[in-house]
Amino acid sequence: MDPRVILKMQYLDEMCRKKTPGVQYLSGQNWYRQQASRAVNQAIGRVIRHRDDYGAIFLCDHRFKSTDARAQLPSWVRPYVRTYDNFGNVVRDVAQFFRVAQKLVSGSSRRVHFE
Repeated sequence: MDPRVILKMQYLDEMCRKKTPGVQYLSGQNWYRQQASRAVNQAIGRVIRHRDDYGAIFLCDHRFKSTDARAQLPSWVRPYVRTYDNFGNVVRDVAQFFRVAQKLVSGSSRRVHFE
């Protein structure tokens, strides 16, 4: 409900309605989705910074069940996305993921820093 966001969306919607020849505008809603996707992808990048990093990223929003929303995620993330209807299964799978990751890391000579 930020007034600047509302005004930007209204402006883009108006420009779409005008249909200026040779110029194409995103609709206000499409622009908003693009901004949201960019923010999510930046957050993902803060968890996984290089190929030796690992972590669990929780996208706790029903919209990520849709293929359209998941298609906006980075291509290297998409194959690993899992959807759940039961929180107990999330806990089980995440615990298993970190048990395996910990064994792999402890088998290597690298130090691990947990935050």
